[in-house]
Amino acid sequence: MTINERIKARRKELNLSVDDIAKKIGKDRATVYRYESSRIENMPVSILEPLAEALNCSPAYLMGWDESAKTSSYNLPEIIPPSKVDPDMFVLNMYKQLDIEDKAEVRGTIKQMLKADKYNTEFATEIFEDINADIKRMIKKGNVNIK
Repeated sequence: MTINERIKARRKELNLSVDDIAKKIGKDRATVYRYESSRIENMPVSILEPLAEALNCSPAYLMGWDESAKTSSYNLPEIIPPSKVDPDMFVLNMYKQLDIEDKAEVRGTIKQMLKADKYNTEFATEIFEDINADIKRMIKKGNVNIK
């Protein structure tokens, strides 16, 4: 399949009109028709990436180099405005990505910070000691793999 055929097929798969694509890439509909009909033999490289983005695929897919690049995984992740991000969940999600040793380091840092007079540390200290003891037991039993 040629690049021209891929452009047209992908547009149809997404149920997009020529006008939709033209608007997304900042060209007129006649230019998009020329891309699809191979009337433009040497497509400018500068149009390849915007065209791929408009067609929700990779430039490699359009060029015929990579069949697997025609997936939704090429989509950009949703960007959440900072005002809508729950800071506690953000930190918790980052913490969950750490390995067990780094998690222990984070807990140690928090424990040190909670020693400040402005915090009631008795309760927090007990929790951290319980968690650390549980983790040590799990490691000894072989229930936890350390990266």
